[in-house]
Amino acid sequence: MAAVRDQQVSISVDDDEIRTGIELDDEVTSRPKRASFFGDAGFRVEPESLEFSVVVGSFLSALGAARTGAKVVDVYRCGDSESVGSRARMDAFRIHVEAVARKRGGNANVKQGWYGGSRDEIGAIVAHGFSGFKVATPSNGGAWGRGVHLSAAKHALDAVMGAEEDEDAMRHVLMCRVILGNQEVIRPGSEQCYPSSMEFDSGVDSLIEPRKYIFWGAYMNAYIFPTHTVSIKIDPLVQGLSGVKGNVAGGMRPTSPWVKFSRLMTLLGRVLSPSQMAQITKSYKDFSEKRIGRQQMILNLRLIAGDKLLAATIRQSSDRNWN
Repeated sequence: MAAVRDQQVSISVDDDEIRTGIELDDEVTSRPKRASFFGDAGFRVEPESLEFSVVVGSFLSALGAARTGAKVVDVYRCGDSESVGSRARMDAFRIHVEAVARKRGGNANVKQGWYGGSRDEIGAIVAHGFSGFKVATPSNGGAWGRGVHLSAAKHALDAVMGAEEDEDAMRHVLMCRVILGNQEVIRPGSEQCYPSSMEFDSGVDSLIEPRKYIFWGAYMNAYIFPTHTVSIKIDPLVQGLSGVKGNVAGGMRPTSPWVKFSRLMTLLGRVLSPSQMAQITKSYKDFSEKRIGRQQMILNLRLIAGDKLLAATIRQSSDRNWN
């Protein structure tokens, strides 16, 4: 049987981030099955494989305490190593890594990022790359300028919340390698669509603790390399959970049980683990600093704590002051 050259996963750990790179091996005895969802754009990774375990482990780790509310259904390897297009994109990414490294003192600052979208969008990106049609703008949710926005390595939940459920109630998230190079801070409300100077390669919402990576149109396909698609299901969330809906800004008080957020934090702290509370606290801090929206903050809270516990806690509280 003729030897088949195929993509293989190399694994290393750097600053608690599981890094997955694509390498070529001379001989592979088995090949992943073609993905039914993504056609020629991906191949299903067998659940029994090391590759599957590494990708799922990286994804769940990036979800933090919210991992309890997510179930990974499938993992697909992006592209086909026998495809001329896939090989060209792989080689181009390597060339850009080397070029940015030379320009930035030997460090291209390659990281892991996540991108959530609809099933069709993810399939199109894997097959053809990111399209200008899907570039975020201030009018369609791109609060951090015009470009492709990825969630940082430890914030896969943001990508999950940005993904669109398909008819099977699944969400699809791209796991990507990204070239950050030198980063500049992009402020909320910015309409920036290119680097402010030649000293910068990408944008972030924070240099200290980035949650978003921003890649402008000219760089989006050069500096982003999708490696895997993770297909997941999230535990059903009860619509209109008591205590999180209502026009409080307009002075209307909710008629159903509700609780002040500071009080809710105290009550949840009695039953949740320190790591869960740390993630909830961070999510609320991000909301306070306008790094995420109210709806996403609430969804984060529900995924981490669970609807049953939240509903029970709110009902038991006699605090009637809305935060």
